[in-house]
Amino acid sequence: MKVFKLFFPLFIILHFSLEAQEYSREFGVIGKEEFELEEYAADKSAEAVVFFDIGQSKFIRSDNSFDIVFERTTRIKILSEAGIDWAEVEIPYYQEGEIYEKIYDLEAYTINYVDGLIQRSKLNTENCYTEKLNKYWNLKKFAMPNVKVGSIIEYRYKILSQYRFNLRDWDFQRRIPTVYSKYEVRMVPFYEYTFLLQGKGSFDYQNSYKDKKGLSHQFGPVKYNMMVHEYAMIDIPAFKDEEYISSINDFIIKIDFQLSRILHLNGSTTDILTSWPELIQDLSRHENFGRYVKKASKQASKLLDLNGLANESPRERFDKIISYVKGNYTWNKKNGKYASKSVSQFINDGYGNAADINLFTVGLLNAAGIEAYPLISSTRGNGTIKYDYPYSQFFNYVLIAALIDGEQIVSDATEILSAGNRIPTRCINDKGLLIDKAGLNWLPLSCNFNSSLSTTMLIEPSEDEVSARIIVKGTEYNALALRRQYGDDRKRIVEKLEDKGYSVNDTSIVVKNQLNIEKPYSIEYTVTNSSEYINDKIYLSPFLYETLEENPLKQNSRRYPIDMVYPSLKIYYAGIKIPDGYKIDFLPENYQFSNDKFELKYLTQQSDSMLSISFSYHFKKAVYSASDYLKIKFYFNDIVRKGNEKIVFSRDDEPSEE
Repeated sequence: MKVFKLFFPLFIILHFSLEAQEYSREFGVIGKEEFELEEYAADKSAEAVVFFDIGQSKFIRSDNSFDIVFERTTRIKILSEAGIDWAEVEIPYYQEGEIYEKIYDLEAYTINYVDGLIQRSKLNTENCYTEKLNKYWNLKKFAMPNVKVGSIIEYRYKILSQYRFNLRDWDFQRRIPTVYSKYEVRMVPFYEYTFLLQGKGSFDYQNSYKDKKGLSHQFGPVKYNMMVHEYAMIDIPAFKDEEYISSINDFIIKIDFQLSRILHLNGSTTDILTSWPELIQDLSRHENFGRYVKKASKQASKLLDLNGLANESPRERFDKIISYVKGNYTWNKKNGKYASKSVSQFINDGYGNAADINLFTVGLLNAAGIEAYPLISSTRGNGTIKYDYPYSQFFNYVLIAALIDGEQIVSDATEILSAGNRIPTRCINDKGLLIDKAGLNWLPLSCNFNSSLSTTMLIEPSEDEVSARIIVKGTEYNALALRRQYGDDRKRIVEKLEDKGYSVNDTSIVVKNQLNIEKPYSIEYTVTNSSEYINDKIYLSPFLYETLEENPLKQNSRRYPIDMVYPSLKIYYAGIKIPDGYKIDFLPENYQFSNDKFELKYLTQQSDSMLSISFSYHFKKAVYSASDYLKIKFYFNDIVRKGNEKIVFSRDDEPSEE
């Protein structure tokens, strides 16, 4: 990641050739070649292509300060049915107290070329709607009209912003290819920003200059011309959406701005980029963070039997308080590092965001004599923390860190289906910052212990159908995934299994330990499906629909890690009754492979009328480096190959011995 300072004085000008496919970059002006494009030559699998994406941020006077106007103009060609999804547009905007952003001058069209005529369908802006993401961020959403394969969509809008801390970031890369992307920033000499270029070493075009063509401006005694910074890239490949990444935000090509200093008219400056210790102090004093914890601690005696808890061990106290919070307060599915309501309101409501719940829990733990602190973090979807830049804005979540008998335990009281010493997978993301005024301490939020998933099948194949009794058992995070996927709702379980391809006997379903989270979760069920009977032979996949059917890694190379979240062991066992009158015609070969990264075993055994097959594989690490990509892809090939090899039974024409 490249890091730069962006401020008013002129810095080095870099010029690069921008030799890209020339399409019109003027809103409303579309050339014949754009209509005729049916396939993007640089990526023939592309479902859509961005012809251009052009943005600008500029400062404008507002009373005795400045606002920022952000403008964006985008044109996209739809190349396939899947590409129609790109006609659903989302515009994020910010609001915090009296600081707000306002979207205006929204204009959007769908252009189709039908029988030699251009048809333009205008978006009715009354059909836009707003979705609230969290306390601070909203999404304006709209679907473009009359979109089909071959359509061109274009839209433009402006955002008036009072939020100067974050100059608008710019994503050069998307999940579809982009022909041309440009971002321009027009600066005033009163704000300095740090910008971080991610995903590429340099821009295809970069230029900075003082705008002497426009009018000079004056703010107080200072006369100035706008400083213009231009950044452009061409022929940007699609970010291929693969499995096993933490967040697309960590890897796409983008430029990210953060305010680092304010320069005042009297010559003084205010540094916004401070230090981690100062950030910790600020959060410790914050009304909706550190003070919230103290207020929660004062309420503890009204909610808990603190005298009774004093007679128990620290671990027992910890477990009881975590269980109390999980049993009495509900997470509203919203992240956040600041409490969204007062302690008394949270207690009365019985629900809140992640910060409400976990800061409240820290306060209760402190009141019970347990050394506990908030641990701010960034969820996987939000991206990893940039340690060189102490901005609280990088964090979007808060966890619980407690010291129990000398052991540091990290917990999350929002997750009722996890043990008290576990955090949800969404929070397993690099490190978290302990908010303890005593010093700077980063705690790892990685997972190095195994989660296992075992599937046992007793199968009876015949010429007409295959019936099986299946028992699935999971531990740790695999158990959590099963509890979320299946739960103990019989109707939901039947639907999930039918989606996999089974016919299910719903009276056969048995669920164990859905709420007993200290034990493995298990689910049992009986299923049937049609037999594959061809030319007097029965073909059987010994693990039915339970194993991986295709390799999730599709690319030839990868420049970012393979993040599996946690080490995982998967075990399959099939006990197969050989059909009467049949013999084994083909049986897959045994196979074993093991190294420090991965292990696979496939073993078969025949006994009388039964055939036993065991298949297991173990990814021994949670995260693999990009240099291991081809190896991991090869391992997945082996998993798919061995997991889907079929057994063949043929008629046994030999006379039986009497």
